[in-house]
Amino acid sequence: PLSTITANVSLSQVIDPESIVRVVYELTRQQGYLSSPYRYVRIAANADDLRSTCLYPVQMCIREDNPDSRLRHAIAINGRRALGRSLSAGLKYRFYIDDWKMSSHTLGVDGAWAPDSAWLLGLSYRYYNQGKAEHYQPFYLSMAVPRYPTSDKELSTLSTHRLELELSRGFELDDVGCALRAVLRAAPSY
Repeated sequence: PLSTITANVSLSQVIDPESIVRVVYELTRQQGYLSSPYRYVRIAANADDLRSTCLYPVQMCIREDNPDSRLRHAIAINGRRALGRSLSAGLKYRFYIDDWKMSSHTLGVDGAWAPDSAWLLGLSYRYYNQGKAEHYQPFYLSMAVPRYPTSDKELSTLSTHRLELELSRGFELDDVGCALRAVLRAAPSY
């Protein structure tokens, strides 16, 4: 079993008729099974012996084991400015830290064009950078396996770049206000 409790506090402020800023703080506490029963960790006799995989021979691997609790903190600031009647731009920043010694930074910038109330065209860029969890290693030496071994790449040091193009169209379904919105999105990441 796993339980997750999350609390959010946010403050939005209209700066002027064209600008708005929002600050968000999020606290998350997880308690329970935080590992994957399907993920294994490679064990090598020495740093030069990395030929073994968890497929063969199996005895050179052990199951992942993460701590059974995690406390996460995140703070974000988002800003948006209208650049006329149909064009707007946004800027976002988020900082994250947890008690597994992971931290991350996310920076995003976007633009949106709404030629009328039905259509929206958006373009955005997002950069993400994180440090590794203190117990993460791509492999472990057989003489130095810690209490919590993991090779989960989501807990490793990594950086990503993402570019997103979105086209959406709204359709009114009746006179009461029911509507349908169709979205086409392409978002490659590196």
